[in-house]
Amino acid sequence: MTARQIIEARLGRKLPPAAQMRPDERRAVVLLAMQLIKQRRET
Repeated sequence: MTARQIIEARLGRKLPPAAQMRPDERRAVVLLAMQLIKQRRET
């Protein structure tokens, strides 16, 4: 699952396109994506 899909599942709603996201939503997606990439590299 992508970071976007994980956050959408937890929120229970679709996120808008990145350009229309609120700054906190965009930051959450970016930080989770970075965490997932880092985790994938370690395994």
